[in-house]
Amino acid sequence: CPEQGTIFRITTAKPNTQVDVYTMTTAGMAPGVRASGTDADLNNVKAVPNPYYLFSEYDESTFNRALKFINLPTECTITIYNLAGDLVRTLDKNNDDTELKWDLLNEHSIPVGSGIYIYVVNSPDFGEKVGKMAVFTEVELLNQF
Repeated sequence: CPEQGTIFRITTAKPNTQVDVYTMTTAGMAPGVRASGTDADLNNVKAVPNPYYLFSEYDESTFNRALKFINLPTECTITIYNLAGDLVRTLDKNNDDTELKWDLLNEHSIPVGSGIYIYVVNSPDFGEKVGKMAVFTEVELLNQF
């Protein structure tokens, strides 16, 4: 039995067609994070897309970008840091949604630069989870400083 977190990749030289069907089943998969309950698991919290590369399907426009944190508990705080350990942004959540959008802006409403970021999800009910994400954006030309 593979260890938890093992990634399987299937590589083929044959291109996929519309008639190809792939099915995968697993036994004993871990449950997803629930909005409440004692068996919530912060290990299922993820930043998507990761990496964020120039755009995502969550962007509302070219100037209104978004990255989502998914599988969140009802109440939590997400703090985002750069690799130097500087606080970039704090996001608070207290609702039944299981996801939260980050607009890729720092605490001063300035777009973040390309780089690796660390996020910490802290929930009073379920503890703490630390994750990392990569953000790649085009060159920003700010007309106000």
